Amino acid sequence: MRSLRPSLLAAACLAAPVLARDPLPQPLRLPPGLRQALEINPRASYMGDVVRIADCPEAKFNPFGTCGNELFGGPAMYIAPLSGRVEIRFDPPQRGIAHFQIEHPGNLRGPDTRMVAPQLYRLPVRETFVFDGLGKYSEGDLDLATGEVTNLRYEVNFFNSFYIGFGQLNPKLRASAFRFPGIYGSADLAFTQRADGL
Repeated sequence: MRSLRPSLLAAACLAAPVLARDPLPQPLRLPPGLRQALEINPRASYMGDVVRIADCPEAKFNPFGTCGNELFGGPAMYIAPLSGRVEIRFDPPQRGIAHFQIEHPGNLRGPDTRMVAPQLYRLPVRETFVFDGLGKYSEGDLDLATGEVTNLRYEVNFFNSFYIGFGQLNPKLRASAFRFPGIYGSADLAFTQRADGL
């Protein structure tokens, strides 16, 4: 019986919920009507890309351009601050957890900018938008006691003139929505109570 106790204790510890954040002084109160619209801050919200431009005529290096023939002296990059609104819809809480959905009504928009590489490369980047997929939305589960979000799936489409050109030059690549967390990067989301009660 003694030899079983450590295993039982470990199993019990794994089954207990683990809070990554400390409990808030008071549980979060959801907004009236279980909906909230927020303007995003363009100084802290942006989209951008860093790409390696290479001339790889041999099929074995495509569609990812993995040959060593990099052009323009290094990566090309751009960044565009975003403006717009996000809308969050909450489900009624169950056991202190509120499922929510995030949508981007009217899309998020960025100004025209340029993609620049170290040597002789300047490409205008226009019509920058971030938008929800058709019939899709981002979602997660909010712990009202801590503000922590679990089961986060943030999925959006990115669009601009660079992506159009990139797709035309690389017809073997298939565009799809960007999902975070996932192969495109990480994501973290937490909620706090605002001074106005929202």
